Amino acid sequence: MLRGKRAVITGGGAGFGQALCVGLAREGVEVHFSARRADDIQKTCSIITAEGGSAKGYICDLTQPESISQFSSQLLFSDKPIDILILNAAQWLSSTLNDQPDTEIINTSVQA
Repeated sequence: MLRGKRAVITGGGAGFGQALCVGLAREGVEVHFSARRADDIQKTCSIITAEGGSAKGYICDLTQPESISQFSSQLLFSDKPIDILILNAAQWLSSTLNDQPDTEIINTSVQA
């Protein structure tokens, strides 16, 4: 059912985002993902290609509007549509929402 689809995942370089990338690739999905560090991109791509899957990683810092713009522009070079979009990455807020300034809450929801 997922084979041949194209997915875009933010925060795919580690943790849950990486697990999403690997899991979808195992189902035959062409995975495109963002990460902040090149090493994390390499790790995720290595796992996926070792299992015969297809993945491409892009450097993107979701706290930087120019980085987001560059990431989205790179994704649009393909003629294949994006079938699955998973917005996994977001700014981390520790403590409770009541302890956070409004600007931090707004920035987190805009980035996610």
